[in-house]
Amino acid sequence: MKLYQSVSISGPSATSKPIERKICSIRSQVRARTDLAPILYEWGTAIPGTVVFTTGQVDLIIPNGVSAGWTWSSGEWDVELTDGAGKKAWIAHDTITVEPRTTH
Repeated sequence: MKLYQSVSISGPSATSKPIERKICSIRSQVRARTDLAPILYEWGTAIPGTVVFTTGQVDLIIPNGVSAGWTWSSGEWDVELTDGAGKKAWIAHDTITVEPRTTH
């Protein structure tokens, strides 16, 4: 996946199933590798303006100007959903490439 300024990363994919259980929170992070710290960028329902959730779809929003300050150019990201019972589900994972010429 390539990431451009003010982009919205959306799901579901053509092979995914609709999200049926009650979702209480959504969190997504970019790291150099998903098993390494530090967090390079984070989206989440606890971070205003970064996540929009509608039935069966999660949109991750990068506000204008945010990516201009990034000093990293690639990593791995994932999306974690948590339901009302605290059960977590990871629904997406991929690599990310930031194109500096389009993020400033």
